[in-house]
Amino acid sequence: MSNCYDICVIIPTLATRERGPYLLKAIAAVLSQEGVRAVPLLIVNGPHVDAELLRQLARRKDLRCVRIARTVSIMDFAPTFAARLGVALPDVDGTAIPELLT
Repeated sequence: MSNCYDICVIIPTLATRERGPYLLKAIAAVLSQEGVRAVPLLIVNGPHVDAELLRQLARRKDLRCVRIARTVSIMDFAPTFAARLGVALPDVDGTAIPELLT
């Protein structure tokens, strides 16, 4: 693959049994992109995760999986990434996710 770029595609998910097939379809879509080397980063959050699905995801070598036991808001991702980059985001909704700052 010429001019191949590495990108990270962040997929926040509750990883419940009902959402499992859709999550796997989303991961497959990310991995099938041409012209880039896509690495899905799953942010698995919330208290009702399907344990077997989480085990399957954690074993995969073609993605990264981070588990946060509490539910986080999609609005918290921009402040989190800004904090990681050392960029101030005044007047935004959401707050940085401490579990992703270490």
